[in-house]
Amino acid sequence: MTDKSNHQNGEISDGDRPVASADVTMSTGSEGIAHINLGAESGHLPSGSRTRLIDAVLELSDGQDCAQLQATVPRGDAE
Repeated sequence: MTDKSNHQNGEISDGDRPVASADVTMSTGSEGIAHINLGAESGHLPSGSRTRLIDAVLELSDGQDCAQLQATVPRGDAE
């Protein structure tokens, strides 16, 4: 079978400043795997920025059809 991928980027901003981002690759092959690379700016961020980013990624229509979700989060960067 042929494995095809759908690639998307997203970010959460505080005014004009991006504070958290996600790089999402969704496999449309038989595996049904979505892989997400998450990142956030260093320093003080508005409360809930990372949580809002995860919520936005999970709302993607393609993400709702995947069988497995793999996420990469920088070490020590969790909320």
